[in-house]
Amino acid sequence: MKSFIPGTNLPFYNNIDMGILLYFLELSLKHEGLDFSRNIFKESESEDGLIKICDYKVI
Repeated sequence: MKSFIPGTNLPFYNNIDMGILLYFLELSLKHEGLDFSRNIFKESESEDGLIKICDYKVI
């Protein structure tokens, strides 16, 4: 299946998708009554080509 999103805009939409995923992650943690800390990283690419968005620690 071919994407209807132009390749130049893919990073932008990937950021939106990650934001939605993290929103639901936090909603789930709060719903279960789990305390957590979050550290959001500025854009940086790792050696394997992945981008580290944030780090969560359940307390």
